[in-house]
Amino acid sequence: MKTLREKLAKAEFDKRKNIIPPNVLQECLPYQLNFITDPNKRKAVCGTRRSAKSFMFALYLINQAITVPKSKCIYMGLTNESCKAIMWTDIVEVIFDKYNIKAECDSKYEIKFPNGSVIFLRGLDATPHQMSRLRGNKFDIAVIDEIQDFNQDVSEIIDGVLKMSLAQTQATLCLGGTPSNKRGINYWWLVNKPETTLTQWKIFKFDWRNNTSIEPKSGLTVSAAIQLDIDKDIENNPLVVNETRFRQEVCGEWVIDSDKRVYKTRDFNFIDELPKNFLRNCTYILSLDLGYYDATAFVVAAYNKNFDSNLYILESFKQEELTITAVASIIKEYKRKYNFTFHIVDAANAQAVEEMRQIHNLPLMAAEKAGKEAHIALVNSDLTTDNIKILRQSNQDLIKELETLIWNQRALNLGKHKENDANQNHLTDSFLYAHHASRHYWFRKPEDKLPADEVMLQQIEKHYASNKNRYLKTPWWENNDL
Repeated sequence: MKTLREKLAKAEFDKRKNIIPPNVLQECLPYQLNFITDPNKRKAVCGTRRSAKSFMFALYLINQAITVPKSKCIYMGLTNESCKAIMWTDIVEVIFDKYNIKAECDSKYEIKFPNGSVIFLRGLDATPHQMSRLRGNKFDIAVIDEIQDFNQDVSEIIDGVLKMSLAQTQATLCLGGTPSNKRGINYWWLVNKPETTLTQWKIFKFDWRNNTSIEPKSGLTVSAAIQLDIDKDIENNPLVVNETRFRQEVCGEWVIDSDKRVYKTRDFNFIDELPKNFLRNCTYILSLDLGYYDATAFVVAAYNKNFDSNLYILESFKQEELTITAVASIIKEYKRKYNFTFHIVDAANAQAVEEMRQIHNLPLMAAEKAGKEAHIALVNSDLTTDNIKILRQSNQDLIKELETLIWNQRALNLGKHKENDANQNHLTDSFLYAHHASRHYWFRKPEDKLPADEVMLQQIEKHYASNKNRYLKTPWWENNDL
């Protein structure tokens, strides 16, 4: 005989089974619904501001949670607080109130539903270790939003942390962001750049002009309200249309605000192989930026003042938690491969440097660290004039640092140049030391040898120019100098 508790449980189960979940997807605009219903398992949306991509992600996750019991979904952003502010406060609560959906967001940043479904809100950008907490979890839908602002390695999140978990359940992974300053080998740029090699992603373009939802406070469509605001901005300052932020966030263009980037690399600074005969009689430099919890960074550079006026970066490497003995061993490995003229090291840790000199017999020279801002300007001058060449394949981490290191915006507003602490700069600092030690600018192009008669003609012209007045006064037939 069934107990009262069993009867009540069965009644509640039958009641829930017969409840038809609300159709939250009716909130979608056509372009949003196209994204949600597309069957591709890897989808990316690059949109302008106010194109309602985050609202669309919320509808996507909520629909999965209420229609499929015990679903596990995750929304990933920069921090836990920013995820909650974007999802819960501004969007999800509004949808829940409208459709009378019973769910709550607890102190663990988890939105829990009565049917056992959960939407996790997770910030992953504060430290590299945050992404590791996702390992071993299985999800039905995963979303990474505001991806343009990530400083952590997004490829590691996708291919390292999430790949196996998503493959097991054949889950959908979505990326969302706007155009940004970060180019080069930044993952978001690699997804969106023309002729991308990351063809597993289906790309969607969202634009605020298509956002025809009604803003309750003004009664206008979002697109109309934004257009009015933009028209006022252009009327007050017609040149605003040329500003990088306007072109990125309003027009959706991939342009770089070069003032924010510390190093002004261009595509022509990266090469796939060294020029023929460059290594003959070249000068090798090994530079180090020491660290322990921060990575120790090694850069191998070379120049040949008899060949050209360029500094070449041959290879680079960085690793955390290296002991002094391990660093010395790596240096000796490099020395077996290259005949270094200079061994440059950040000498801030004098004890470590002296131990490598005395115990490991390494001829280390202290790096010149004074005037860093001025030295960066010299490097940027060489980058702009194409006098620095970086081998692409053996310098991937260095290139990533060069492409993503930006100035601290708050300090920049005060007229100061301070590197952003959230970006890694270990390899770029080591690169800077190598550049300071290099003498690639000593190159002088050898003058072409002239035929003997042209040499004689030049000598005559030079002699005439220096004695022109005397020759004008004396007829040439009376001048004994000719």
